[in-house]
Amino acid sequence: MAEGQISLRQSGILGAVAFGVALAVIIGVRLEQAALAVIIGVICGVSASIPTSLLIVAILRRRDAQETRRHTQHSAPAPQPPQIVVVTPPQMRAGSNWPEEYSLPVPGQRQFAIIGDEEIEQL
Repeated sequence: MAEGQISLRQSGILGAVAFGVALAVIIGVRLEQAALAVIIGVICGVSASIPTSLLIVAILRRRDAQETRRHTQHSAPAPQPPQIVVVTPPQMRAGSNWPEEYSLPVPGQRQFAIIGDEEIEQL
């Protein structure tokens, strides 16, 4: 590559910067002062939060690395085998699929009154 030529990457970066500047000028001319102040405030707030977020991530990674080192230095005891508990199911009534304590008593005859009818039917 000759000294006077611009690489494809440099021309792409230059085009993106030129586009950003042109967009900022157009937006700055067309927007009111209050809207422009809000946009600038959002941009400043986001750019202020980036270093803080990176600092938090770095501190958490360092803490996790220290905990990992501490756990690997101390050998863990052998894990206990799982305990298996066997419970016998409750006794079933003959001809029923449900345990007796879940069954409802069989009701006797019920009486129904039909509104407007003089007789009471027995079912």
